Formats: sequence, C-alpha cells, structure tokens
Amino acid sequence: MKTLLISTPVRFMTPYHRRTRGCMPPLNLLYLASSLLNRGHEAMVLDTYSDQGITDAEILARAAAFSPGLIGIPTYTVAMPEAFSLAALLKKALPQAKIVFGGIHASYLPAECLKDANVDLVVIGEGEDALPEIADALDAGRPLETVKGLAFRSGGKDVFTPPRPESENMDAKPLPAWHLAEFDRYYMSSTRAASDKRAASTLSMRGCSYNCVFCTHSFCYKTARLRKPAAVADE
Repeated sequence: MKTLLISTPVRFMTPYHRRTRGCMPPLNLLYLASSLLNRGHEAMVLDTYSDQGITDAEILARAAAFSPGLIGIPTYTVAMPEAFSLAALLKKALPQAKIVFGGIHASYLPAECLKDANVDLVVIGEGEDALPEIADALDAGRPLETVKGLAFRSGGKDVFTPPRPESENMDAKPLPAWHLAEFDRYYMSSTRAASDKRAASTLSMRGCSYNCVFCTHSFCYKTARLRKPAAVADE
C-alpha cells in the first residue's frame, strides 16, 4: 500500500514568524513512515509546513505522481481549517485514496472529524502500529474493525474499535525514516539558535505521568516512556 504522509500548509505566517518559531523535521510523519516501510509498504513524506511557498497545484502534482491508496494527515486544533481544506483538495483529486486523520485533535474529537465527508478514518492515540495495520487491512480486503484505536463510518453510523494500548517500549520502534527528510529546510528558532545551520530534533521520551487538566496528557499518552540514552545517542 502506498501511503502519503502530508503536513498541513500554514500560510498565515510572515517570514518573521517563521524565523522566530523555527522549523524542525516532522518527527510524527517520519516515525509513521518508518513503521510503514518496516511492514513492507511504500511511504512518502510531503512536509508542506516547511515550504510556505508551495501551491495547491504543486501539492496535487506531487501527490498524484505518487498515487497513494492511503493519505495520512496530522491534526492540531489551531490548524484544523487547513487540515479539512487539505483533505478536500486531495479527495477531489484522488477519490480512490482513503484519507486518515491522526494526532491530538483527532484523538480528542474523532466524531467531529468524521462529520467531514472527506475524512474516511481517524486514528485515536498513537499511530505507528495502527497505520500499518490499516494499510495491511486495505491491501488484504479485511474489515477495518480488526484495527484497534480506529474510528470510521459504516452504514451511516460512526464505528469505534477497541482502544489501542500505548506502546510500552519506545526503543522497539523503528527509528524515524530520516532518509525521507529534506534537512536543508530545517533550522532552529532565532531565540534558541546557536548557529544558522540546518538542524533536526530527536525524541528521548513520550508521554507524561502527570495529569494536568490543561494538557493533552490528561486524555492520552499518560504514561512516561523513556528511551535508553544509548539509543538516543546512536540515533
């Protein structure tokens, strides 16, 4: 299964905003890509967030050239209008592709996401195991009910599969697909930069053991899971 992983373009930032905010590689998409590749699927990462000048026509041309059967879009509350617009753009051009939303906003409000006719599936919680299983099921023609942590429409109703447990061993995950990152696009913010050279980040832990009501950890990713320091250094 060919899977396109695409970030939402953010076109309201000025050059000043971009420099002060910085721009790091999309670790979420790179982790998803490595999980798909590890299961024998094809993956393409299109980071439109890092390319503020990209047009809709360019997005469609690159997506069409890859011809995905599955399209993954991460969601953040502040950028949901852009996420829905991107889903509509891609669904019109590639109607055969299943569009799946994932990330924080989708995990909190899967039913709200499914109200949009262009959104076929919603991953609730972590996606590194769920997305390859979705690709497996679609390739094999198996029911999506076999995939945990998933929401979708069926027979005019929203279907929610059993929750997926959090991954306990972070070091067991394939490393991000760094070969798919265009490093010349990434740099530290002007408030943190020690140089203006290209930059990247790495993940040393996931989750949190606290339960602050204002934080996403109060709903998901509740357990703090640390990687071994040697594994981070090796990466």
